[in-house]
Amino acid sequence: MDALVKQCEAAGEAVKTAKGGGDKAVIAEAVAKLVAIKEQITKLDPAHPMAIVDKKAAKKKAKAAAAAAKPAEKPAEGGGDKPMSKNAQKAAAKKALKDAKKKQHKEGGAGAPPTAAAAAAPTKGFALRPGASAAARAKVAAVAKACKVTVAKGAAAAYAPQPSDGCVLDTPDGPVGGAANACRLLAFASAAFSADTPAADGWCDWSGRADAEAQAASVLDEVGKALAKNDPGLAKGTLARILVACDCKVALKSAKGSPAVTALANEVAGEEKPWSPAQDESTLEFVTRLFAEAIKRAAPSLKDQDPVVQRCAIASFGDFQCNAPMGIFKALKGQGDTSYNSPRAVGAAIADNLPPNSVLVSASVAPAGFVNAKIDNALLGDFCREVAQKGKAPPPPIKAFGGKRKVLVDFSSPNIAKEMHVGHLRSTIIGDTICRVLEYCGHDVHRINHVGDWGTQFGMLISHMEEAYPDFTSNPPNITDLTVFYKNAKKRFDDDEAFKKKSRETVVALQAGDPRCREIWALLCDISRKEFARVYKRLGVTLEEVGESHYNSMIPNAISLLEKAGLTTDSDGATTVFLEGHSFPLIVKKSDGGFGYDSTDIAAIHHRLKTLGVDWVVYVTDLGQAEHFHMCFEAAEKAGWTSSEGRLCHVGFGVVQGEDGKRFKTRSGETVRLVDLLDESVTRMEKSLKDRVAEGKCALSPDEVKSAAEKIGYGAVKYADLHQHPATNYKFSYDKMLSTSGNTAVYLLFAHARLASIVRKASAKGVDAKKAASNKMDLCAHPKERALAFELTQFSGVVASVAEEFLPVRVCDYLYKVSCKFTEFVTECKVLDDARMAERVVLCEATGVVMRACFDLLGIEYLMQI
Repeated sequence: MDALVKQCEAAGEAVKTAKGGGDKAVIAEAVAKLVAIKEQITKLDPAHPMAIVDKKAAKKKAKAAAAAAKPAEKPAEGGGDKPMSKNAQKAAAKKALKDAKKKQHKEGGAGAPPTAAAAAAPTKGFALRPGASAAARAKVAAVAKACKVTVAKGAAAAYAPQPSDGCVLDTPDGPVGGAANACRLLAFASAAFSADTPAADGWCDWSGRADAEAQAASVLDEVGKALAKNDPGLAKGTLARILVACDCKVALKSAKGSPAVTALANEVAGEEKPWSPAQDESTLEFVTRLFAEAIKRAAPSLKDQDPVVQRCAIASFGDFQCNAPMGIFKALKGQGDTSYNSPRAVGAAIADNLPPNSVLVSASVAPAGFVNAKIDNALLGDFCREVAQKGKAPPPPIKAFGGKRKVLVDFSSPNIAKEMHVGHLRSTIIGDTICRVLEYCGHDVHRINHVGDWGTQFGMLISHMEEAYPDFTSNPPNITDLTVFYKNAKKRFDDDEAFKKKSRETVVALQAGDPRCREIWALLCDISRKEFARVYKRLGVTLEEVGESHYNSMIPNAISLLEKAGLTTDSDGATTVFLEGHSFPLIVKKSDGGFGYDSTDIAAIHHRLKTLGVDWVVYVTDLGQAEHFHMCFEAAEKAGWTSSEGRLCHVGFGVVQGEDGKRFKTRSGETVRLVDLLDESVTRMEKSLKDRVAEGKCALSPDEVKSAAEKIGYGAVKYADLHQHPATNYKFSYDKMLSTSGNTAVYLLFAHARLASIVRKASAKGVDAKKAASNKMDLCAHPKERALAFELTQFSGVVASVAEEFLPVRVCDYLYKVSCKFTEFVTECKVLDDARMAERVVLCEATGVVMRACFDLLGIEYLMQI
């Protein structure tokens, strides 16, 4: 059989030579001889690749070949071959596939033909199956690049006989084995190369047999000799030259070659090194970078195209999704580029052009063109093991924000001599969470309480203090109800003209620095400060008080700077700043020479930006003040006080409503005091816990019940607010807030306590989560394990988005999602006393670390046991 195969190959070469001569008779004779040899092979082995189906078909084929033979066209005067027609190209591609199959059979020995399993090939395009040697991959990549053909990553499948270089290329017409054969097919399919001469084709065969890694020295020596003789088989522009250059590139890694050989090897690029995430680069950032590169390669005419990468909405499709193909298809079509006939074709090209990397294991294209990518399970497992072992959820890298920032957050801001009410709750806890997130990210955060300690109201408060408590210096009053004190002073101001006149004179004296007025003012501030501190302690909030009075002396200079910038206008004696798009101006100085909120806030912004050198300033107030602050921001920008990297932001929040949809008030119509709201929440939670103890659902002692009720009660109040978008109004309901099911703090805290209990019980059984996490293990064997692990990897991305956009609701949404994934996980995956107990306890511990980090960011105290 081997002798017949050689004769058949020689006869095939004779046919090629005959066609080159153009003599029809010679061609017919050569074809007939080839058919005769094939008939002998068919008798011995009908399944042989060189066999023909039957004599009748063989005679027809020989007759058709002889009839079709024509003298070769003479080259044009300028040299070169005449361009092939499309039909001729298709015919050449089919012939190349047949030739490639014959040659691969020779390479693999006289084994069986490719098995049926190998026939699984893509319906369009080319795909390289895994397992090819480095040299084979380099050859396919180099030829594909020269031919401008995309070769995708193929799926593993059975193939026999297995090529020596492990290279199997799936094609539209079936698989081809061996790099040399695969490259021949690519070359013919694209018509990028003219038909190789017998000498060049011989070098292609040589490349298919050469082992550049094991016989590096002999490969380099043989190629060097050929180059020295100017062997025509290695002429520029031939397929053979590219293949041999790839062999030399591999051989030069372990042996030395001549300068000519080195130069030849340098004509082809080396195999692209796998991409890996940069230090501190999140998975989403890295995947986005991969898709951005793939788009550059698939659509080089488009510049700076956004890859639009986000999480897959449906987890079964993948982990991340590139939504750019539709937009790219439209953009290319607008340029007149018809390279792709549909968004799906664009998506396929993007998937095929993804750089080799250590993160993605698959990329599939949806009918609409979206590319769904799945990340490596090992990556998820390694992340969870590290979190469980270190006991800390990683924050986003500080470089994600352009470096460490000095941030000032202005929040809470109650008024002196007034008790904090439910309206102060939102500013206080939203501002506190923003600070906690920024601090977690590594920024230098200043928590500023801009209390209302200055203004006309202090005239009546000081006057009332003097009359109600004349001996206040020797016998300081015990004002426990500031609201009553303020109301009494306000009533006298409204009803008594003499008192009103005195109050106005007192304001002038206070602003002029009168010692007695200042003393009473300081006393009122101190009383209020102590009341505020009690509330802040219960909420776990820390602030630095810098009230309105601090900026009073700075106002004239700030106004002067606005005047020098040409921003001010005289309006009936008042100094104003008109800004485009606003129906009213900022009044930085009243017509009577006094100053108001506009004056104070403008001076405060200047002080914070220019004196304190703050990068970002964030104001957390109700939405009603949004326009005022945006006007202040615009004035500061026009005055030149801001920097290109600085930020002035306003986080506005809606109204707290009762269940009737109206402002949350007491039954008597009064504003709800914040301390009363907190007390009621704790009282209700304490009763709920006592009921659970009585039912045997809770093992807390009486002292532990009281402590737990405070933590859960305060946490419930915070979460009920924070899990709403700040800009929306929300209905306050004790029943919903304290529910043990649904998206509430109570449900989340109970879920965490359950998780902690599992970890404790595992430890008692000899499985320590932190120790187990030090071992390499598969944490994603079950779909619910993987879903939980993937969710945990999203932590730093969520934190980064909150730090950028100041939306604490995203932490709540993420925490609830993690809790739901954990519940699904423990429902379907037994943890204790299971064969996978160690792996699942590590997942539990990692989940606990991430949940506790989220609770800390929200300012909610978690419990390890309930």
